[in-house]
Amino acid sequence: MKKLFLTVAIALSGVFAMAQSNGATVTKVETRTASGAEIKRMIGNVKITDPKVYDREGNVVDSAEVVRRLATYEYQKGWTQVNGEYRHLITKIDTVRQAAVDRNTKLMLKPASAKLQEGVTLDLRPFKSHVDVKALQGKAIVLVFWCDGCYGGSQPDAYKPVNEVLSRFYNPDKLAIITVTHHSIEHSFAALKKNPIINTKHIVAAPQLAREFETNGRPVLVLADTNHKILYAVKDNAMMTPRILSFALKDL
Repeated sequence: MKKLFLTVAIALSGVFAMAQSNGATVTKVETRTASGAEIKRMIGNVKITDPKVYDREGNVVDSAEVVRRLATYEYQKGWTQVNGEYRHLITKIDTVRQAAVDRNTKLMLKPASAKLQEGVTLDLRPFKSHVDVKALQGKAIVLVFWCDGCYGGSQPDAYKPVNEVLSRFYNPDKLAIITVTHHSIEHSFAALKKNPIINTKHIVAAPQLAREFETNGRPVLVLADTNHKILYAVKDNAMMTPRILSFALKDL
């Protein structure tokens, strides 16, 4: 849980504030990294009664437009304070600053196994008894190691943000989505009713794969290109994962 809060702290390191000056809206951007306790306190202190969403200039953004912008992963939603009142705020992501945040987050959430590092070719040999490895040639691969409750706790649809991205690019002829868990068949089916994960192949009751890739009972998500070179690999729940998956799969 401590690592999860640390990830959230980095992801929320951009704090936006808006103020009125001589009738004009002035936007101030501050960046800092806060502890998990500070983030929880910050979120707890934000009480928003206005349902509308605003841009940096103080204009109301239509709700459908908010959904459209967020779906591009080029925008982020947060909050701002104007005349002592909190408002929902949507802003374009600063790609340079976000890239630096992503690099730091990936370093902290790097999987333990040397087999699951960015730049390494994904070793498919351990999957031979579960998957037709030859059929994976020329396909991009999303590999998801999961466990009941460890990705999003008791949150319903914990994989929803990842599923939304995978559903856009779902094409078994070009993309293999392999989900793996050490849980028994019965346990897996019960867990997937709560938190389904889009896949082209689900491997359950596979503790040997968890040991082989040193997942240590934690969730790990990996993206490999069509040559099976790993482009992205993180453990635990990184807020950046759906965004990075979306851009990477679009490029692939």
